[in-house]
Amino acid sequence: MKKFNYFQPTEIRFGEGRLEELGEAVSRYGKNCLLVTVPEIPEFSELFRRAKKILKDKGINVIHFDGVIPNPTVEVVAKGGNLAKDNQVEVVVGLGGGSSMDTAKAIAVEATHPGSCWDYIFSSESQPTEKTLPIIAVATTSGTGSHVTQVAVVTNPEEKYKSALFNNNLYPRISIVDPELVVTLPPHFTATTGFDVFAHAFESYINPNGSPYTDMTALEAIRIVARYLPQAVKEGKNIEARTWMAWADTLGGLSIANAGVTLPHGIGMAIGGHFPHVAHGEALAAIYPAIMRFTYKASPQKFAAVARLFDPSLEGISDELAAGKACEIIDDFLEKIDLKIGLKDLKIPEESLQELAEASFVLPDYKNHPRKVNFEEVYEILRQSYKGGGSNGD
Repeated sequence: MKKFNYFQPTEIRFGEGRLEELGEAVSRYGKNCLLVTVPEIPEFSELFRRAKKILKDKGINVIHFDGVIPNPTVEVVAKGGNLAKDNQVEVVVGLGGGSSMDTAKAIAVEATHPGSCWDYIFSSESQPTEKTLPIIAVATTSGTGSHVTQVAVVTNPEEKYKSALFNNNLYPRISIVDPELVVTLPPHFTATTGFDVFAHAFESYINPNGSPYTDMTALEAIRIVARYLPQAVKEGKNIEARTWMAWADTLGGLSIANAGVTLPHGIGMAIGGHFPHVAHGEALAAIYPAIMRFTYKASPQKFAAVARLFDPSLEGISDELAAGKACEIIDDFLEKIDLKIGLKDLKIPEESLQELAEASFVLPDYKNHPRKVNFEEVYEILRQSYKGGGSNGD
């Protein structure tokens, strides 16, 4: 067995009804908190009201920043950071999906460090310090794993660049994973966030930086997604399916926090940076069929293991054959959750594919992919993904 490290400092509070513990969790770190959410709309008003009451009942002063947007920008983070500084906030609560939790993490840095959060992305010389405000995460989707990672994804629209702060000081101190908060998530968002769970687990599993520990968490996450995501999409109020998907999301986050992602996420981040209207899970769904076919021959044992989680009848055939079947299995799975889409369906202009291919090499994710890749090959993957479909893997 190879040597490996595994690090996870977040206290995870998992299960139905755990939102009631939010006040006690926050009170450990201060009495003045910034609640970070998307804008209040009727679907969220009751949850926000409830969260504020739980906090105030513990004597916590709540400043509500409700300016989060999908693919949060440096401008959004700056507004939240200024609000936190003006009110001498002691702790930041990210309540929502990945965008809200990532924004909360970035605000926790910007409120306590000189300059912009963008000055502290993973490739910068300056990195977040222990001055970073304590972060509490409350997940309302099952997809990003942000509640257990050291990552905050931020978009810089001027540079058409989607990057990330990546530092252990960004791990939430406490994460509340309450499946009751996810039952109202619409089918399409359930599918897109749920497919992101699969992508996290799959990419950490095929990543050479993985370990026996992350292989274990990743494979279990994939097994759960295969069984429960279609059910969660069709029966949103099914608490059993929601609970298992919340657990798969957590396992996927634990996996990428220690192993990392590969080529699909690098391409997906490029798409999100250039076209912020595209949800991350949508971008992944569009490119995965082509990437599966491009990659499976380079990692037949692992592709075969994943294929057999979806279809145990494949136990009787060789790894090479089962690995090829994995491509068809993911095609069928995307069809089942109504995510069989191409880049054209996402309103991405065909003439932008070359620029997207170039941007796919900005982040280092491609370096960890089982099959080495160059610009022409990424361009071909995008071309194959334009109308939906895959390359031949040769």
